[in-house]
Amino acid sequence: MKAPWLLVQSENGDEGWVFGAYVSDQSPSEPDKDSGTTGWEMIIPASGKITSRFGKRIDPVTKRRNTFHKGIDIAAPEGTPVYAAESGVVSKAEFLKNGYGKLVIIKHRDNIATYYGHLSVISVKSGTPIGKGKLIGRVGSTGKSTGPHLHFEVRRGDQALDPESFVR
Repeated sequence: MKAPWLLVQSENGDEGWVFGAYVSDQSPSEPDKDSGTTGWEMIIPASGKITSRFGKRIDPVTKRRNTFHKGIDIAAPEGTPVYAAESGVVSKAEFLKNGYGKLVIIKHRDNIATYYGHLSVISVKSGTPIGKGKLIGRVGSTGKSTGPHLHFEVRRGDQALDPESFVR
């Protein structure tokens, strides 16, 4: 059976065709952006557009359905500065073969860590204290990536949390 092509229209009136196999019949839920509930006021670590949110999605590389995206993707030109979302200590600053590519992990208070993946340049070293808003690297497309973007995660221990609920 062929998947149909669907004509879609945006709120501003633009029209385009979408392959029906990738269209969900469910409306996307709005993420909880009230950082007051988490007690954190992190900054968004790079300027750009959020192209993939936290939660279930179709994997853009493997095309597998219902894969869980542990963070958000911020599309930006290669070389765009990436800043620490919150102060802490750099616990990892290296290339990983598991998909993140060049990755920086910063440990914060309350067992919270932030992950910054697919970097083109890493500007910090493991063990270094880092202030909120300080340069840690630059946007790239290293690892399992379809183009230049920052993959940004927030974790408590091993549990991935929605980064948008931590930023102001």
